[in-house]
Amino acid sequence: MDKKQGRNITIGIIVLVVLLLIVIFVPTLSRISYEYSYLGADGIEYNISVDKHTGKPIHIVSFWIDYRTVNNVPQFRKEYKVPFEYGPEELEGIPLDDTINDLIFNKSKTKNIYITRDVDLDIESDGKMAIAILTAQRILSTGVEPAVFKINTISALTEENEFTQDIDIPVRTCDDSGNGRTIILFEKGDENQIYLTDNDCIILEFIDYDDAIAVSTKLVYHLVGIF
Repeated sequence: MDKKQGRNITIGIIVLVVLLLIVIFVPTLSRISYEYSYLGADGIEYNISVDKHTGKPIHIVSFWIDYRTVNNVPQFRKEYKVPFEYGPEELEGIPLDDTINDLIFNKSKTKNIYITRDVDLDIESDGKMAIAILTAQRILSTGVEPAVFKINTISALTEENEFTQDIDIPVRTCDDSGNGRTIILFEKGDENQIYLTDNDCIILEFIDYDDAIAVSTKLVYHLVGIF
């Protein structure tokens, strides 16, 4: 074997080793978390870390909430770090009425929140409808961690049927909006969007069940100040 053949074999071995290292380490590196920042509508830079160890990216959003007394006197600030399936950039194209936070945080208008939907959506969605509801409820509610805004938030249905006879769950529609009740209605439609009706019912319209999670996440991002 001459020197040229030996050099070619050496180069070939090096290439094979490099390729082997790529095969071994690139999938691992692609699952490593990374961080980025997002400039919110409120002018604040939000720090977001992305965890890819489970395969699907999970966006862990850090945000601060200022708590005040009933007389609007500042009490304290608290930082939250909450995981979401979607980052803000993925949701920029979803239209949203930016006065919704004025309704939800108006204590004379919103004493209780009902998140409602047709029960058939639960049956068809293979659990995604439950995730969409929980995405909003865990931020709004007093009873679901991390309970950021601590508003009495109740899961509801738009009507009773054979599937709900043995379930202790209230029936609420947009017609029930008002008198301290704020209704959030998940509704399957032709567009992903969030809007207010004339009687202050919040509609979360979605095309498919992954989109239901997306519009719910957009609502939450709006409430914490990102949108």
